[in-house]
Amino acid sequence: MSYLVSAASALVKSSSACVIEHDTAALVVQTGLLFGILISYLPQHLRIIMEGSSEGFSPLFLLLGTVSGSSGFLNLLTLQWESIKCCKDVSALSCYETIGGVEVVGLAWLSFTMILVLFMIYFPPHLKYNEYLATAHPGHPKNCECEPCEAARAGPQISTTAEWKLAVALAWVSFIHFSFGLYITVMLLRSSKDPSEGTPDLTYLWTTLLGLTSSSLALIQYMPQLIHTYRTKLVGALSLPMMAMQSPGAVLMVWTIATKPGTNWTSWLTYVVAGVMQGLLLVMCLFWKARQKRLGIDDFGNPLPDSPSDSHFQHHAPSHQRSNVEEPLYTSETVGAGTEQGGEGQHDIVSDAARDAMETTPLLPQAPAPKQDSGSGKRFFGLFKW
Repeated sequence: MSYLVSAASALVKSSSACVIEHDTAALVVQTGLLFGILISYLPQHLRIIMEGSSEGFSPLFLLLGTVSGSSGFLNLLTLQWESIKCCKDVSALSCYETIGGVEVVGLAWLSFTMILVLFMIYFPPHLKYNEYLATAHPGHPKNCECEPCEAARAGPQISTTAEWKLAVALAWVSFIHFSFGLYITVMLLRSSKDPSEGTPDLTYLWTTLLGLTSSSLALIQYMPQLIHTYRTKLVGALSLPMMAMQSPGAVLMVWTIATKPGTNWTSWLTYVVAGVMQGLLLVMCLFWKARQKRLGIDDFGNPLPDSPSDSHFQHHAPSHQRSNVEEPLYTSETVGAGTEQGGEGQHDIVSDAARDAMETTPLLPQAPAPKQDSGSGKRFFGLFKW
């Protein structure tokens, strides 16, 4: 997403205010970029919706991409503000042509932000919640009304996981960043002087800060996702068609910028790095895809229904169960002093029994988690699943 966002800066006009220079070639490129962004992101959006899960994404990757995109959008919005104000005096086509940078950047940012929104909506429940059993004070009567005993009689309790709390926190960071940036941008634009007097110092510093933020985050955006995908060894909800379209598109973006007069290696280096990183992620996902086929599991680590009984999936913990093995299903919390562990407040009988059962029966088949039924729509959009 980063190189699609940043490459739109080449569409910014250098002409004076309200003087529209028609460029048919630039108009075609601008329209092609808009359609390309829509088409390239559509498979990812549909895949998350059809699968009913956003498992496989790194929250930090989505945070960096969203903040980078919003910074780029606010940068272009500020730089092209005078052109935007001219839209009331020119035709719709001329307005569409002259603010192409804002349109491309805005659409790319919204498309990527939609992934973050879908990530939160379709966050896997087995990664969102943990169950735990509280323990009563040893020696207390059965009808004791103290808080630990009441909690123990209440049965399994539900708590949110650290992974879900991190996702919520990062989503709030993205929202606050954009809200604060939009507020500063509006304040600077409202106080701006006559454009003939040049760009005010504060506005220039603000746009420079936004540009540097967007570029620097774009350089490191894919690192968290590469690490996350490497550790899980699963494709998850990542869309291979989206990456297959956007990775080669980076070459076109770099070529477009490099051939513009006045540009140098600093102008297109960010897009080269982003394109290479996304290409590496695509290659890694293709490798894991082949591994999944060999093991007889799907993109989320669940056994395929047509897998033979002696396939490798019996030795592979599905993603929704692996998380509960690494972070036990029933994780005790401290409910008071004097527990069976000498007052440290940790008790995990159910988890111990589950681990013992797995160790004694390592080949015991495990049923996959049920998926949401998407009806005929899932069959219709089946091509986006791969």
